[in-house]
Amino acid sequence: GLFRSSWSRRGAGDADSAGTGTAAEEKGWVYELHRCAGSGDDGGKNEGGKTADRVVGDVEVLDFLQSKSIVGIQDNYPFWRDHNHEPWSGKPVWVTSRGGRYDHHHVLLDDNIHNDPADGAGGIRVEGNDGSFRSLPGEEALGLHGRHLVRVPTVR
Repeated sequence: GLFRSSWSRRGAGDADSAGTGTAAEEKGWVYELHRCAGSGDDGGKNEGGKTADRVVGDVEVLDFLQSKSIVGIQDNYPFWRDHNHEPWSGKPVWVTSRGGRYDHHHVLLDDNIHNDPADGAGGIRVEGNDGSFRSLPGEEALGLHGRHLVRVPTVR
């Protein structure tokens, strides 16, 4: 299926709030996927047979991705640009605990992956002991280049 991504503002009391993030601006933002109309997919149905026109938050997004073989996701460039190209505001890449409920290895291939902790297209989201996710600060994320973030040439 084809989806477009967005980040939505959530209140501090919302369970899906990204309030555990490392960047001050990240607090209160939650990642979403929206099914593209006419994408010709399977109706966006997940394992339980529920239609997923909108998938919200780390856990729901991961559950949905885990139920698919392949998914195309259009990024939200204006949001990333408006947040000074900080990695957390770009395309999330989830790193999950071994032996946990998720068994996929997420990889982002992009031409805007840089060895700069404050400028990059991919934000590494790591799973905490309580099952919540947070974005790694830039210096820590650089250590995952080549495993979860792979720079590729620009396609013209």
